[in-house]
Amino acid sequence: MSHLKQFSYIIKDTDFKKGPHVSVVEIQSHPFQHPKELIGFVNQNGVLKVHGIIDENQPKVINEFVLVGTGATIPDDMIERLYRIDSVLIGDGQYGYHAYILLDPRGIPEAGSDVGLIPKFKLSITYNPDADEDEKDELVELIAQFCGQHKGVVRYHPEAGGADQVEIHGYTDSFRQDQAFHNFMGQLYKSSVIDDVNLTKAV
Repeated sequence: MSHLKQFSYIIKDTDFKKGPHVSVVEIQSHPFQHPKELIGFVNQNGVLKVHGIIDENQPKVINEFVLVGTGATIPDDMIERLYRIDSVLIGDGQYGYHAYILLDPRGIPEAGSDVGLIPKFKLSITYNPDADEDEKDELVELIAQFCGQHKGVVRYHPEAGGADQVEIHGYTDSFRQDQAFHNFMGQLYKSSVIDDVNLTKAV
């Protein structure tokens, strides 16, 4: 017997802002099957619902949906992760919303490769080979955490430069001006574990 089921989830009025805003709505469910193609979004008697096929044999996960009001400004680090579902009108047609699901960036399959994406900049980080291993592990964790928090615009390549070098590839040039990126660079420059930090505009 199949373990795939057509299911729906309600998005409450309190889950998103009305007007030209971007709202991220988290829905806990079993994994959606082929979310880029098979998810629907409807206004059913004034109630917004996400419809999709789920796999009940898999543990529940958090899915991120984005409701964008007409006229809203989309964050740079989100745009490459948005996959359109549908558009709806609510409030007697007063408000128009565009529904998206937030997934891995285009060209980046779930395995984590960045095939198909063209990097805008490269950050090469060279470790001091004589550095304390515990301090080095802390730095590696810092780099991985930063890239995980901004996976829509950067990718971590620990294998790129050999044992004492890693690379971070960036896919949105404007992210280099972001405060989070400046803070991260400041942490790298202060680290006694690092011998060299090299930022180039093209890869």
